[in-house]
Amino acid sequence: MPAVHASTNNVTVGIPPVAVHPQRAPSMAVDWRSLLSGYSDWDIDTMMAIIFGSAVCPNGESGGDPTAINPDGRSWGGLQIEYDAHRAELINITGSDDPHQLLNPIINVEMAHDVWLSSGYGAWSCYR
Repeated sequence: MPAVHASTNNVTVGIPPVAVHPQRAPSMAVDWRSLLSGYSDWDIDTMMAIIFGSAVCPNGESGGDPTAINPDGRSWGGLQIEYDAHRAELINITGSDDPHQLLNPIINVEMAHDVWLSSGYGAWSCYR
C-alpha cells in the first residue's frame, strides 16, 4: 500500500498507511435487538441489558461494541463469548477456529444463543 501524501501549509508530508485488521476496523452501529430477535426463546430485554448494562453491571459486557475483546483476550465480541470454552462450537458454526469470527455480530449472537441454551443467563457476569 503506497504512502498517502497530505499537504499542510504548503508542505507535503508522506504519511505511512495504517494497516487495520478488517475485523477490528471501526464498525457501523449494530442493531443488536434485531439480531437477538432471531431467537424467540430467550428474553431480548435481558440480553440487551447483558450487552449494554444495567444497575448491576453499568457498562454491560461490551457496551454494544461488536469489536470488544476482554483485556485478558479470552472473551470476544458484543456478548463476550469466551473463546477457549466455546472453540468447538465456533468451529461447528463457522468451520474456522479463528477467534476473530466472534467479532461478527451475527456469529456472536448465534454463539451466545448456544451458550444460553446450555448455561442460561448466568453464563454472563453482567447478569449475576
